[in-house]
Amino acid sequence: MGRFNDRLCEILGCSREELPQITWMQITHPDDLELDVAEFERVMRGEAEGYVMDKRFIHKDGGIIDVAIIIFLKFYPLRICKLS
Repeated sequence: MGRFNDRLCEILGCSREELPQITWMQITHPDDLELDVAEFERVMRGEAEGYVMDKRFIHKDGGIIDVAIIIFLKFYPLRICKLS
C-alpha cells in the first residue's frame, strides 16, 4: 500500500484506507487533468525532474479545493541480484 500523509487525506476528505482506491484522475478537476498528466509524463520521460502547478482537487463531498502542488520523483537505481 502507498504512503499518504494525513494532510492529503484531510484535503480530500478520505481516510488512509480509502485513498489507495482512488486514482489521480478521480481527484483532479477535469480542467486541470490534461496539463497535470502532460507534466507528469515529461518527468517520466526524463525531460524534467519535477514540476510545480496550481490545480484543483475534488473533495470526497464533491467540493473543489485549490492547491499548489510540487511534484518531484526520486528514482532509485535498479538492483538486480543474480542467483547462481
